[in-house]
Amino acid sequence: MTFNFTSETIRIVNYKILTAKTLEGFGGLLRKYCPKRCGPVFTEMIKNLLIVPPTTEGTVLNKEKLIALLTNEIGNSRLYTNEMSNFVWQPLADVSIYELSGIVGNKELQKIEKANLGKNVLHCYRVSNKSNQHGYGNYKPNMNNVFKFTGYNDRH
Repeated sequence: MTFNFTSETIRIVNYKILTAKTLEGFGGLLRKYCPKRCGPVFTEMIKNLLIVPPTTEGTVLNKEKLIALLTNEIGNSRLYTNEMSNFVWQPLADVSIYELSGIVGNKELQKIEKANLGKNVLHCYRVSNKSNQHGYGNYKPNMNNVFKFTGYNDRH
């Protein structure tokens, strides 16, 4: 299913994803609107998950949502069960690992990083999200351009 993502649609879908009251609801919306863990909705969602006001009730849930993305797990279930489940999520270069660590927790991020070492990760293209000469980019990755995960600070 393809969606026509206008700026207004992106804003509305992001609001729904970010305000999901449960991790299961969050996962369902992600699988529907971001099946390849990329695209304008996904990019905007990540930016918003990293902006956590210190007094917001949703702070804990945002942390759990980021952990679900990093581990591809919600409870005992897989977050993504499609072809993306074979790959570790590697944040793009515009995502500050320092900010991510501040929300998730340094020890938790290190634990997740250690568990993901050696797993497959897709190549991260330029931050501008413009396609390369072969038509691939962060919004349309080449599923054959795979690396082994070596850490969150090593982005290919």
